[in-house]
Amino acid sequence: MPDLRMMPDPTLPRAEIEARLRALGYARAGLEPRTHLGYRLQDWRHPAGASVTLCEAHVLGERYAIVHAEALEALTQALGTVPYADLLRAAAAAPSPREALPWLRRLCLLEYDVLSPELREHLTRALTDPDLFVRSAATFAALSLTQEHAVWALEVVAKAETEPSLRKMYARTAKKERARQTEASTPTGESKKSPAKKRAKRS
Repeated sequence: MPDLRMMPDPTLPRAEIEARLRALGYARAGLEPRTHLGYRLQDWRHPAGASVTLCEAHVLGERYAIVHAEALEALTQALGTVPYADLLRAAAAAPSPREALPWLRRLCLLEYDVLSPELREHLTRALTDPDLFVRSAATFAALSLTQEHAVWALEVVAKAETEPSLRKMYARTAKKERARQTEASTPTGESKKSPAKKRAKRS
């Protein structure tokens, strides 16, 4: 059973979601307090082996679920999940990048490690918007993606940022994280030789 990300109905209170999970036979298995990144995780387990992790991203003001189950229809109905296609359509229909931000936040949480061409286009538009608020909000949303995609967003906003201090911060962070990615993907045998070995070879 692969893990799937779902977006519960944003209008449902947490208590209602919990009541619906209990009605399906799920029981709370654990609760992780809010982390320094603003995430609160709540695990639910079903006797048949299925599990649901409710994730509240407080920084973004959004909630999503990580589902590990075979029978998805009952969960989809209980959580009132918002279809991915509906989120994309809503983002595309927004009259401006500012008004598209709620949908971009939700899409970033859902896509996470797979940045679709459609979301990349929407994010690029928001990250390069003349409005500082829109650029900053889009950057925060993109930071919920995996490191590879988050670094891409930082590089895009760094080039478009008009505030010198922010531009410098984004560029510095993007360069640092990109270097980490390169180092992590470089095989150990291809690492650079130490200065001492280089000197020994020249002597």
